[in-house]
Amino acid sequence: MKTIKFTLLFIFIATIANAQAPVMEWEKCFGGSGHDHGRDIIQTSDGGYICMGNSHSNDGDIVNPEGLDKGWLLKIDSVGNIIWSQVYGGNIVTRFYDITPTSDGGFMIAGEKIWGDLVWFLKVDEVGVVEWEMDYETTDDYFRGITQLSDGSYIAVGWTYDFQICPYEVGLILKISESGVVEWRQQGTYCWSQYYTVKVISDGSIMVGGDAKNETNNYSDFLLIKMSDTGQVIWEQQYQETGREKLATFQQTTDQGFILVGSTTYPWTANHGGYDMWILKLSPEVGIVEFDPTLQFQVSPNPTPNILNIQIDPALLNTPYKVYSITGQLVLSGNLTAETMQLNLESFTEGVYLLQVGNQTQKIVKMN
Repeated sequence: MKTIKFTLLFIFIATIANAQAPVMEWEKCFGGSGHDHGRDIIQTSDGGYICMGNSHSNDGDIVNPEGLDKGWLLKIDSVGNIIWSQVYGGNIVTRFYDITPTSDGGFMIAGEKIWGDLVWFLKVDEVGVVEWEMDYETTDDYFRGITQLSDGSYIAVGWTYDFQICPYEVGLILKISESGVVEWRQQGTYCWSQYYTVKVISDGSIMVGGDAKNETNNYSDFLLIKMSDTGQVIWEQQYQETGREKLATFQQTTDQGFILVGSTTYPWTANHGGYDMWILKLSPEVGIVEFDPTLQFQVSPNPTPNILNIQIDPALLNTPYKVYSITGQLVLSGNLTAETMQLNLESFTEGVYLLQVGNQTQKIVKMN
């Protein structure tokens, strides 16, 4: 019996009075008798779509005479008719993880050759013809996200294993030229970290999303890193509950802030248990949480030129607080003696600091 494993549901939003939910215009199912999975989809300039996934079929919509698991691209028109379908890898098991459109109308893919454990970058044109490919032969490096920069080069993100500095994964960023030459490779600063997604944001800089270990509770937290196209870190910030958080992806919002989505094991009230979806809205530019209901204290304004207001839960009265520089130096300490307090940061140099109250930490920014 034929089993279809890859179902594409396309839902288009029309203007409907009274803010009604969108209605389904059409749906299509693609694949063959094997296991076929979709991972990503991008609308193309002709109104159609390029769909990226992985396939183990050799019938139906897929020609795969070797019968191996392979990376799969599917091009459809605006109503779901197949224009072309192609798997990649020949006699090698391959897998695709991310795809990004390129300035010439083609696509860049971050994938893997499973046999040989090789990272595989693949550039194809608008009809799926391979223009160039690169085997990245560092076996301890893995990449899950990729994007193109304005100069035609690419940034890929993932993780590596470097047991000389960390017994776990360390986030990794790779810069690749437009023609597929590695320009630089840069490891992150957090032990037990993984990068999953990367985007170019409105000011032209690069934003990397992933998760990293929280040294307080040894669980993972959301992580955002803003950096230049030369790899210089502008700021990096963890966002945490008291449980284990795993970031899936993020988007820049119309107010130039960010919206993050992933999962958490934090024990929310009502019908929540195990892992739950966690969505976090960030303010513009500096990457500071506007309001995090999981913290027992809130700060404002953030950034601040001098005075930082702290509003605390009554349960935190008489709790010690500490302010650290980004390098870990203790620069201010005291006790929370009232539910509303002010800290004078006028003497602080411009930069990023960490306010620690008990086992909870909030990043604060001092600006001139």
